[in-house]
Amino acid sequence: MIDCLECRRRILATPRDNDAAVATHVADCAACATYRGEVIRLDLQLERVVRVPVPECLPARIIMRQASQPKLPASWAWSIALAASLIIAILIGREVSEDADSAHWTRQVVTYVQNTELGHEASIAPGEVDHVLQAIGVTLDPAVGPVSAVEPCVIDRRNGAHLVIDLEDGPVTLLILPDNDTPHDITFTTTNGSGIIAPCPRGSIAVLAATREQADTARQRIERSITFI
Repeated sequence: MIDCLECRRRILATPRDNDAAVATHVADCAACATYRGEVIRLDLQLERVVRVPVPECLPARIIMRQASQPKLPASWAWSIALAASLIIAILIGREVSEDADSAHWTRQVVTYVQNTELGHEASIAPGEVDHVLQAIGVTLDPAVGPVSAVEPCVIDRRNGAHLVIDLEDGPVTLLILPDNDTPHDITFTTTNGSGIIAPCPRGSIAVLAATREQADTARQRIERSITFI
């Protein structure tokens, strides 16, 4: 038997290899099974990206162009080829890293919300909301809408705040994550609706609502109302 660390090392090395030890481990470990699925999906995406059709006339055109150009010293040609390979590797590595990070934070946010129940009130006083938010260096304009639930939260060992805001078209869940630097928007769907994780001047916010349109509208409204101090 192998542990989770060894299992994930083998999955990263050969995502689609039929490794018997990996297959046995993921059959009993839901977390590693999910991880394997994500890595395989990323591997397939990369395969589609690099599988570019080559025109039939391209080899001949390359030969003609090379024949008409002054030849570079062998050391220069090797250096250029090596530099091009490194640039491609860096770009692909960045895309894989960002995709893996997006999947990680989506899973963290969805898992937290699905396993957390907040006590709701008709409307929580702005002072109580401020007390929770100031602990993470944030203020929220009360004009954003009535807050019916608020409490501190910890997601991926990072402090944040969990709120429910009652807007005209329905309640939305807001997670403020000042220590999670998301480089770009991450959109996702759940069994209960849609969500978006969006970068902020410091950290990020996650907004979950019944529909994608509601989440987008709430995100814009919240971004105008939130201040990082």
